[in-house]
Amino acid sequence: MGFLDAIFGNKKTYFDVLNENIKRLFHLYGINDPSNEDQFKCTFALTVAGIAMLNDIAEKNVSAKENLLAVMKELVVSGERLISGCNVKIRNIATDKNEVEKILLNLPSEINADENTNLDGRTAFRILFKIRGQILIDEICNKGLFGAVGQATIFVGDMVLGMEKSKTYFMASTTNLMQFLDDIMDIYKKN
Repeated sequence: MGFLDAIFGNKKTYFDVLNENIKRLFHLYGINDPSNEDQFKCTFALTVAGIAMLNDIAEKNVSAKENLLAVMKELVVSGERLISGCNVKIRNIATDKNEVEKILLNLPSEINADENTNLDGRTAFRILFKIRGQILIDEICNKGLFGAVGQATIFVGDMVLGMEKSKTYFMASTTNLMQFLDDIMDIYKKN
């Protein structure tokens, strides 16, 4: 916290932390002019990763679980807010044709959507979170020998860069996610 922040009480929010870390990831990955899809994927991935890492902490610290659930909800709200101005094609955010179909099933039939339909970021976020949010959180928390932070690093990198392309950035990206978690926990402790 800077000197002026201490005097004037300027406090970081979960939104600020999420936004700062998205920018850091784009810089790390060499994405200088992120597209709407890049913004969406990075925001969605970092939100899910943050929730998974907090979930991992909550499982080990039952007394903090209720408060951490509130933080997780705030991360979702912040993620939705960050990408509310984005428009994304369904085919560009879905992992495969099966997921395209699941997204389409969550849209009103009267809009006659297909894989080329643009969705506003908030709608896309909510649908994708409903379809695979919990599955991804469980995978991050329960798979691999790197723990939740390591698995979150792989997930974020693969979602933003594409499968298997994130290996080059593993150490730097892990450091970034640990800083992200530390920033979240700093806000949590101050509230």
